[in-house]
Amino acid sequence: MGLTGHLIVFRAGSAELPEVPEPAEVLPRPGGWHVLTDYGTAAPAPPDDLAARLAGRTAAPALVARVLHSDRSEIHGCLPGGPAWRFEQAVHLVVEQAVRERFGCEQDDEGLSAEEWQECVDEVTAEWEQQRAEALGHALARARAAGLPCDPRQVELALESDGLYAEHAAWDLLRALGVPVPPDR
Repeated sequence: MGLTGHLIVFRAGSAELPEVPEPAEVLPRPGGWHVLTDYGTAAPAPPDDLAARLAGRTAAPALVARVLHSDRSEIHGCLPGGPAWRFEQAVHLVVEQAVRERFGCEQDDEGLSAEEWQECVDEVTAEWEQQRAEALGHALARARAAGLPCDPRQVELALESDGLYAEHAAWDLLRALGVPVPPDR
């Protein structure tokens, strides 16, 4: 079993987080940014709700990355006054899980031809690629609203990440968005 937990990013002078009463680590960063880590299995709040509450409370963009057993991460973001958005990283696992949920099949199921499996994968992949394109727009809007320098190509590469550990992909995305994360993350 790998890492399960949350990376919570927000900017505020001294915002308190009652939803995360005892974070494992609080990293104050330059410019009033804070990165909190929570390694519990129980969510401090639904990640999209938490991102929206933080954005509303701090009047600054907020991100919540939920890491699931180091296999995949869900990125939830929100701009002040805007809707929350969500994106999943570790695409091969996202696609495999979505095919299982939607079509109830595995690649090695008996009676399932390679063509039938590929049709299922292609349908799910097309939807994921659309979500990725939307997430890129949201992520870049978030970086602009935060006033942080970011390279759109690096953000796109971070969204496409299919690295071995989902927490590394989440940190890479934060770094690409210009969030001042520690260099050892």
